[in-house]
Amino acid sequence: MDDPLHLRPCIIAGESRPDDFSVVTLDGEVIGRIYKTGDARTEAWVVNIPGVAANGRALNLDIAKKAFRAAWDARLE
Repeated sequence: MDDPLHLRPCIIAGESRPDDFSVVTLDGEVIGRIYKTGDARTEAWVVNIPGVAANGRALNLDIAKKAFRAAWDARLE
């Protein structure tokens, strides 16, 4: 995936939440999810790529996107 990450609102059971994104390819294929969890004290961004062990948490959306990119690219090596 050489292009930038494309995020769109994640829709589950017909509903979406702020700060909950599906990561999609240019073709529109969903390849993972990035979303915020916790309260103001324990807030974190969760990175999830199905079938990839490098899922985890990040302090903000930019870091989460970089972690997603690194994990996605590493699975191709």
